[in-house]
Amino acid sequence: MKAEQLRAAALKRWAWRTETRYQIINTDIDGLLAAAKLHDHFGWPVIGFNDLTTIWVEETHQGRTPKSQVAWVDLAMCRPGDRCIDQHVVARTAQEASVIEAHGHSVNPNLIAGRYQNDLYKEKYPFGTYQWVSWLLGEDERRGDPAIDRIGAGLAWMPDGPSISMGKYKTNVLNWACELMPGSILHPGARLADTPSFTPRAWVAEAKQYLTRASGVCTNWGESDQWSQPPGEQVPRRDDMQALLDAITRHYGWKRLTLPSRYVATRGSRDWDGVPPGWPQSAGASGVISAAAITGKKWSWTTAVDTRARS
Repeated sequence: MKAEQLRAAALKRWAWRTETRYQIINTDIDGLLAAAKLHDHFGWPVIGFNDLTTIWVEETHQGRTPKSQVAWVDLAMCRPGDRCIDQHVVARTAQEASVIEAHGHSVNPNLIAGRYQNDLYKEKYPFGTYQWVSWLLGEDERRGDPAIDRIGAGLAWMPDGPSISMGKYKTNVLNWACELMPGSILHPGARLADTPSFTPRAWVAEAKQYLTRASGVCTNWGESDQWSQPPGEQVPRRDDMQALLDAITRHYGWKRLTLPSRYVATRGSRDWDGVPPGWPQSAGASGVISAAAITGKKWSWTTAVDTRARS
């Protein structure tokens, strides 16, 4: 698949964006960056969060907002009617993907380019949802040019750790950055590969330093310099996420995105193993509600649990 085919196919799948009014996001730096970009471009407010164990939805939208109006950002949902924009590997084969109704609407580079757990897994999309969204929306590649904006370059190379993946999967990282997504915010940095100026780990470290200084959020940063809400929280870390969003939108000059403060929480059960039980027929509102392959053999998934609480 060539770059123009990838973009055309993705935008065709994303035709539902004209119906979208709101977004529910992943509680990590990738989800926050993607949400900020989508809000600046479309004006979509965030009405909820999903940390892969609990879904928190703003009280006024819980059970009232049509699924067709909600985008699940950086989340691999698999319930009928869910509309996702994400980048996870969500099926072992193309045939398996076709069984899950939600995957037919998912704006996912791996589904579009034919990357599955059992087929071309080592050639899967190696970046985060933020980089994917930015490319589809035509973000100016200079936002990620280290010669112009080293913090922007660091944010471009932060989600999902491509600067680390360069060590083992260099060919695939550069193929996606330069050949499949030309003009993306990754492209200026990738063009420096094999030169002394290619220092993505340093760019990411500078971006993290900026975010911690500007937001005051100094905890829950992983070894790859990515922030994520700890799993199993009873309430979302709304203040931390708001502070990080404010730092992001100030840096880029984007519209401020204000997060909701009152939610209804729906708890789930998260598991890791070879494959979800009964998969893929178990995908659905009362079974497996989200799932993704996290290695060539292992999966992570969330099963619905019928308990709700206000927070």
